[in-house]
Amino acid sequence: MSSSIHITSPCPIFSPFSTLHEEMHTSDTPFLSGLEGTEVITDAKPPLLLPSQTWVITEKLSERANHLTQEEINEGLGTAACTAAKFLCYRVGDPAKEPVFMRMYLQIPVIGTEFSNARVRAKQAAPPLSYPELTALKALKKVGCDVVPDLLGYQEGKQDDDGIVPGGFVTYVVWEKVPGESLTQEKFWNMELFLRDAVRKEFRGVYSINWPRKLVQCGFEPRMATLSKLIYDEASGKMHISGFRAACTTDKDKEWSDVNYVVYRLAKPSSKIDWYLDTNGWTWTPPALSRSKTTATSDIRSIIISPAREIAEPNEVEKRKVAAGIGVAIQVAVGGTAEVT
Repeated sequence: MSSSIHITSPCPIFSPFSTLHEEMHTSDTPFLSGLEGTEVITDAKPPLLLPSQTWVITEKLSERANHLTQEEINEGLGTAACTAAKFLCYRVGDPAKEPVFMRMYLQIPVIGTEFSNARVRAKQAAPPLSYPELTALKALKKVGCDVVPDLLGYQEGKQDDDGIVPGGFVTYVVWEKVPGESLTQEKFWNMELFLRDAVRKEFRGVYSINWPRKLVQCGFEPRMATLSKLIYDEASGKMHISGFRAACTTDKDKEWSDVNYVVYRLAKPSSKIDWYLDTNGWTWTPPALSRSKTTATSDIRSIIISPAREIAEPNEVEKRKVAAGIGVAIQVAVGGTAEVT
């Protein structure tokens, strides 16, 4: 499919798995602008056999771009430059015009060739990159995961002859906008205790280690686990997990750990170096809450959290196993603030 989008501005790259080197080239400069009203057709390939659909872009939400030089590409630091933008859109033929999300990945010229003639830019044309977001959403749809937004369509095509990289890739990914809003630190920790109880309980059910069609058993989860990845609908009490632009595979055999609450910012760890070995000293309520309010609803740990595995004087091997099991998640939970949506 050929793209009907014409871009004449200089345009940089987005890398699904950014390295420190690539982050040096990251830019928020808008390159995919003025697309409101643009129609995009998705016609997914087998085996999903999603129906061909036409979508109308209504609003741009965000964009992120990374730049690459030709030298960096030659050295294997990247395959092709592109920019990625997120939009709201609706399906043609839907009388309610229910909003859904679309991500557009567009190849752009390498640094220094943004204003070169079309022949020079066309030589940079590359096939579509393998995006974790699309890989994860396709896999989750295939197994019928019911706790993530549904993949509605995707299209891997080429830019027109007058595109910013003639013949370069353009990929569209369209997914469901589920009911509810992304949680934030302020919103979650300002909730009444019974609501925070409900959120944590729903999270454990959605993340479930043992049930099919829940997150862990479906094989993928967000690589950067934060509150913003949890979409909670107060009206229904239902939760979905989103944010697969940077995704990683799950260990389907791992046991549940209360560390997951900390990783997703639903609890705050103690100041101990080995805080992840037990829940003693963890924070479950905002400091401003009085003890009377807390006890009135009972201790949250006895309501929704199964007792953490008691580890009496763990030996060094056990400690290393626990630490390895939570890996980077510990670093992110304690000090990291990176967001990928």
